Amino acid sequence: MAPLNALIFAEILEEAGVPAGVFNLVNGDGPTVGAAISAHPDIDMVSFTGSTRAGVEVARAAADTVKRVTQELGGKSANILLPDVDFPRAVKRGVAGCFSNSGQSCNAPTRMFVPEDRHDEVAALAKAAAETFRSVRRPWREPCSVRW
Repeated sequence: MAPLNALIFAEILEEAGVPAGVFNLVNGDGPTVGAAISAHPDIDMVSFTGSTRAGVEVARAAADTVKRVTQELGGKSANILLPDVDFPRAVKRGVAGCFSNSGQSCNAPTRMFVPEDRHDEVAALAKAAAETFRSVRRPWREPCSVRW
């Protein structure tokens, strides 16, 4: 439905000189393209990110060909912070994204990939940002929502 980031990633890999066939991107819907890829005997491995329901279908379709399947089901999106980013700003915004909709959005960026040498700094920034949120009980809504 929204393949632009995957297309950009594929272009980056091509420009980086990754050999043809190491990474392949095929766009399409799950019932048509996903099922065909999962069941195809010439495909050795499938990586899937999506719902648990669809993941079960991928695993089921891949079972007959005994292919490797890597899945992130119901997972959350990752923030990827490169070395030249404004870390205080990016971490604060990333943490805020975790708390919107009480963290119940499938695209909530609940993981952060950062350069190893910045880990401790980012952890402290994330902790400080998270501490600005508070739990609010509302009897007319879900048991807990988050506000900052």
